[in-house]
Amino acid sequence: MPIVVTGQSVGTLHLEADAGRAWSEADEELAQAVAQQVAQQVEHLRLLADAERARAEAEQATRRLTREGWQDYGQAAELAAGYEYDLNQVRAVTSAEFAADDTVKLSRPLLVRGESVGELQVLPSEPLGEVEHDLVTAVASQLSAHIENLRLYAQAETSAQRAQTLIEHAPEASSRAPSARTWIFATFSSRCLGRR
Repeated sequence: MPIVVTGQSVGTLHLEADAGRAWSEADEELAQAVAQQVAQQVEHLRLLADAERARAEAEQATRRLTREGWQDYGQAAELAAGYEYDLNQVRAVTSAEFAADDTVKLSRPLLVRGESVGELQVLPSEPLGEVEHDLVTAVASQLSAHIENLRLYAQAETSAQRAQTLIEHAPEASSRAPSARTWIFATFSSRCLGRR
């Protein structure tokens, strides 16, 4: 009995009757129903695999775009190596200051769409318990979302400025461009003269 999925045979269901027993019409209908059920399950598994592959590709593309977006933003914004908050103020920290600091830290990655875009480090004055560790994890999660929103806002602002510049210069550009009538005439004249 063939197993058919979307008009194509993907396998065969082999059944053997007991010795001395002939197949009845009901047996054949049952075998056909089982073959159809197997075909439907094979198709469902194929569709599920396709959906999983598409999801993985979309996640990979999202991660790549996030990574590239942060690389571009870091270069354009000239970000410091890090920032320090001491309960009074935030100040930029250089790479050398990071390297010189060998204090034991509690750190959590700053993740945006699965991509690490930084790290939150806490320099505790005393050992931290499980509640404090959970709090640092929650703060890192919130900080990740916040800095991604800031990056996206800056990106949108830059796009808006570019669009505004184009709108402002569009009248100048259109006044210097040849009219459509001139362009059509020139094209027609060139073709009549045998030039392309």
